[in-house]
Amino acid sequence: INTKDFGQIYSSLSVIDLSNDNPLEIEEMLNEAKEAVVTAMITKSIRDANIDSVEIHKDNYIGFAGKTMYVSCPNKLDAYFDLLEKLDVSSKNFMINVFGVDVSEEEKEIIECEISKRYPDLEMYVIEGKQEVYDFIIVLQ
Repeated sequence: INTKDFGQIYSSLSVIDLSNDNPLEIEEMLNEAKEAVVTAMITKSIRDANIDSVEIHKDNYIGFAGKTMYVSCPNKLDAYFDLLEKLDVSSKNFMINVFGVDVSEEEKEIIECEISKRYPDLEMYVIEGKQEVYDFIIVLQ
């Protein structure tokens, strides 16, 4: 199964039916699962740039999914919530937040509170990834 990111891998692994002994059916199930996922990331920009018509300034927080840049904001939480809006999170059913090492407890609380208010039907899980490069890895399905 060819995957491109953490979200596709996680989604594929979550649907494995160990009781199924038909490898073609398993392969089809895994491929369907990975195609339904959007994986987005937020990190700090290291330079000024303009990507996908998004004006980026050094030290802004940038949000992208795949090869598409969606947001650039001086504030980490603004970038997070702007990215969710651009990715139409209201149309999704499931979300995983993988928090990086630089995400504070206060920021985590704000995110959990706001997500439950803004998207009450969204099922959300949190993973303390403690990754250094990405403040947030967001998996949507």
